Amino acid sequence: MTGKVIYLFPLLFFSILQRNLFDLGMKFSIITTFFNSSEHISDCLISVQKISSNYQIEHILVNDGSTDDTLQIINNAKLQNIKIVGKKHIGRGQALNLGLENASGDYISILDSDDCINPSWIEFFLDNVSRHQDADVYLGTIATDLHTFQSYKNPRTTSKKIINPTKILFFNPICHSGSIFRNSVVQKIGGYSTSIKSQFDWDLWLRLALEDVRFISFNRLAAFKRIHSNQSFESKQHFIYTIRGVALQLNVVLSRRPIY
Repeated sequence: MTGKVIYLFPLLFFSILQRNLFDLGMKFSIITTFFNSSEHISDCLISVQKISSNYQIEHILVNDGSTDDTLQIINNAKLQNIKIVGKKHIGRGQALNLGLENASGDYISILDSDDCINPSWIEFFLDNVSRHQDADVYLGTIATDLHTFQSYKNPRTTSKKIINPTKILFFNPICHSGSIFRNSVVQKIGGYSTSIKSQFDWDLWLRLALEDVRFISFNRLAAFKRIHSNQSFESKQHFIYTIRGVALQLNVVLSRRPIY
């Protein structure tokens, strides 16, 4: 029995060492585009700063032509590992792509300027990504209540499930904020579309699904999604937003290879 323990110990040590070396070499980028986001940008920034400094994290902040004091708030805050790019208003799709161009991370997480990331979600991902190399897009759950988000405790056990790409065709089950994807697979399809005016995330998931990318969902809280009256195109022009969603679906069905 003693001999077996002695034999297994080097294997266990090598396994732990290999995982730690993998994690230490992992770079991770969080991209936030902002346009006149002074009301909520501080909460967004603070949530990223709470991620443990043991990981190689960079926060790419893309200025999409803000005219309020958002930049002043960012510059006055004592922030680490941030990079501010952009000056002119170029639109959401191009701003996201500008963030991708400046991101050095192997993996990317998108965080809207009025939302907050759950630091333990990023830490959980970086600690466990080496076990899930068969996937390219990772997502957790979303809270829309700030109290629920702040009082959240991680589950004792973590489960995961594969998302069927057919599900993505009929509706978007993936919240943009808090989602994580492999940088290389998004670069392969040319990043975000610049020919649409909304639903940039849904379009991205659909095009990734066409590349047979695997989506994995974990029972971990990823982000706080803020709901407010001034935020979304959906609440102002819901009918047009719905029509554009149908256009995305038709584009996949009619002009792409029939995987659905």
